[in-house]
Amino acid sequence: MMQRLLPTIGAVFVAALLQAALAPYMAIGGVVPNFLLLVTVTLALVEGPAAGCSTGFACGLVFDLLGTGPVGPMVLVLSVTGYLAGLLHENMFAEGWLLPITVLGIAALGSEIAYGLILDLVGSGGPFLVTFVTKMLPAAVYNTALDYAKSRIQFGGQPIASHQLVQNKLAWMVTEITKGQLLALQMGRVKDQGKLKPHHVSMAKMNNVNIALECARGARDILGANGISDEYPVIRHMMNLESVKTYEGTHDIHNLIIAEAVTGIPAYNPPMSAKAEKEATEAAAAKKQ
Repeated sequence: MMQRLLPTIGAVFVAALLQAALAPYMAIGGVVPNFLLLVTVTLALVEGPAAGCSTGFACGLVFDLLGTGPVGPMVLVLSVTGYLAGLLHENMFAEGWLLPITVLGIAALGSEIAYGLILDLVGSGGPFLVTFVTKMLPAAVYNTALDYAKSRIQFGGQPIASHQLVQNKLAWMVTEITKGQLLALQMGRVKDQGKLKPHHVSMAKMNNVNIALECARGARDILGANGISDEYPVIRHMMNLESVKTYEGTHDIHNLIIAEAVTGIPAYNPPMSAKAEKEATEAAAAKKQ
């Protein structure tokens, strides 16, 4: 028992050090690697569900203590993830390295989604979809456009990134992405202070979803004909964002919510008929008298 416990403790300790010291500097597109998840899944596949669950509990506790959120959500997520991954330990190498890599990828995606949803349920996270759109989709289309522009050779053997029009689009995209991230960060700070209002959320949703969509359109333009090809993710993200713009609340409705907070006058009702407007005017005049 002790022979198994010591390596597990050592692995969790090393993962904690990497998570605290190295992970923040390895973020790709706003996504920070989770070394604690890696240790949980690896030990679960090697040792089984019991070890996976206990390791997930320890790693989740360390993750929550290192973060600024409540203690508990990642404990639950990694405990369940470790147990489920451990159920596959007997057939770990049945397909060579395919199964471990597949399990790790699914576990990483599933745990991040579950963690965000749990934070929403306990009221400690910002709007999950806004955070996702702000950090993931705009960065994804921007990075795709940037890589393509630097590798696409045209016009005298030069990459298209060397031309002013392309550089202007890339500069605009990265500026707006940064502004959207700062807006989401400020919204999270206001929520931590207990001062978050509906119009704050509307401002973040309206701005960030719109900017994400515009970034996707700009990236599609940079990629040219490849921008509508399944070979690149830009058109897929753009179509997803078109639907996000609708089910997160349309741009105009969010503007009305913000305007109500500014003016104190709600403008959601349709305009009055001429008769109703006349009656309202007469009533207001009579009231003044």
